[in-house]
Amino acid sequence: MVQAWTTGAGPFGPSTASWDLVAAAQGGDRQAFGQLYQRYAPEVTRFVLSRTGDRLLAEDLTSETFLRALRRIDSVTDQGRDVGAWLTVIARNLIIDDHKSVRFQQEHPTGALPETGTDSGDWLGPEQVVIQRDTAISVARWVAQLPPAQRQCLWWRLWRGLSTAETAAAMGRTETAVRALRHRAVRTLAELLPPEVA
Repeated sequence: MVQAWTTGAGPFGPSTASWDLVAAAQGGDRQAFGQLYQRYAPEVTRFVLSRTGDRLLAEDLTSETFLRALRRIDSVTDQGRDVGAWLTVIARNLIIDDHKSVRFQQEHPTGALPETGTDSGDWLGPEQVVIQRDTAISVARWVAQLPPAQRQCLWWRLWRGLSTAETAAAMGRTETAVRALRHRAVRTLAELLPPEVA
């Protein structure tokens, strides 16, 4: 599949036709980008699914792939490969980012965390309490900069502790949309937060 993309004649015909669509999209033709999406979205989804094994995640990352492609459409040029090769690189980078993300780490059990104030010496002193409070205030400021839907999603999922299905019901969205919102919110926060807070 990916090999076909790199030959210059992808699964949808000559790559020049796809590059013509890219050129049109660079000129502001939204329908041209929509045609690129229709041509390549199934292939990108299959590529991501083959590496993640998760259908919902594959759909989320496919959407993110095309969002990034749209943002970067003006910077891409025909280098003798099919447009699908460019999209595959974006998708591959998103898969790598996803595995490194906070979302990936949080959703994999790491064992029980000790409670504060126990006999095991985990008690937080006044300095640690102040540091945690200041950090929480800083994080709240960064969260306030997120788009409203992402803020709402984080509030339901993280602070209220609702499941993805419960959050979807509370927000009147699909579970896929909630996963995408949470994923984007966490990624944006990871980029915004200074290293010492993150």
